[in-house]
Order: sequence, then C-alpha cells, then structure tokens
Amino acid sequence: MGRELLYRTAIGPKGQGYYLEKFSLLERRLYHRASWNWSAAIFGPFWIAHRRIGYHYSFILTFIVAFSTYWGWEQTGGGAAIALGLVSYIVLFPVAANILYFSVVKEYCAKTKDESSSEMVALVRDRFETVPDKVSRSRASR
Repeated sequence: MGRELLYRTAIGPKGQGYYLEKFSLLERRLYHRASWNWSAAIFGPFWIAHRRIGYHYSFILTFIVAFSTYWGWEQTGGGAAIALGLVSYIVLFPVAANILYFSVVKEYCAKTKDESSSEMVALVRDRFETVPDKVSRSRASR
C-alpha cells in the first residue's frame, strides 16, 4: 500500500497537486522551513474544518489571536493590540498550516498501517473526506 495513495485519499480531489508536492518535500525532509498557505490565511478556522484537521486546532488558533491581542493591549494600551492579534493570525498560522496538515495526515495514516489495503483507504477516506467529496463520490457511484 503506497503512502501516496493514502495521502491522495486524505487530501481529496481539490488541492491534491499542491498538497502532494508539499507532503513529498516534508516527508523527504527537503523542506525544513515553513511555507505560506493562502487558503489557511484567508479562511483560517474554516480551512481547518474543511481539511478536517481537528476542532482543537481552531481553538488553539483562537487562543493565539486572543492572547496576542490581550498582551498587546496590556503593553501598548490601544490600537497596536489589534494589529498584533491580526499579525499573529494572518502570519503565524498560514506559515505553519502545511506542516500542521501534513503531521495530522501522516500520523493518522501511520495508525492505519495494521489494516488491509482496502480497509486503510476506507479508514483514511472516512476520517478526512469532506461533505462535498462524499456527495460527489455517491453521485459517481450511481
């Protein structure tokens, strides 16, 4: 069972080329630095939900923004706090998003290694498949 098949299953049809390239670089350790993810920058918690990474990461993102805004307010007493909160959201999260997504997918795929090939694909699909992907797959099977 190829890991790439599991990654393709986890990623789904949208964005496969982009994420497979990032995953390949991260897996071969050719890519040691973070990269920018426009979808994560624009959609934030919605990107997390769409990629089915885990709701707790949305809470972490919200906490980072709230904490940096509060800390900035305490330090500057005003408008710079909002700027600091936005910078933490707009810069820090999108830079780490691909690494976060890769680590979640890789960890889950590693947990399924004791299953048979078809069971592995089914488990990964069930964990990461989005509602639009499920609808598309059910329409295609009709």
